[in-house]
Amino acid sequence: NVWEWCNDWFGKYLSGDLIDPTGDYSGTNKVARGGSFDSAPEYCLPGLRKHRAPSKSNDSNGFRIVRRAE
Repeated sequence: NVWEWCNDWFGKYLSGDLIDPTGDYSGTNKVARGGSFDSAPEYCLPGLRKHRAPSKSNDSNGFRIVRRAE
């Protein structure tokens, strides 16, 4: 299991309950979610997010390939 890269740029969300919120329109850091094999249990939550520069990589970052149903 790895931190999952998201397409969203990291930024503040609007207030209130949101479904599939998006981050800023641009930025320097992308969102990573969910924790990884080397994370403490409290970091392994789908709602938890952190930011990372897209140019940085390590063994605990990854991505999931998704196909949208048409």
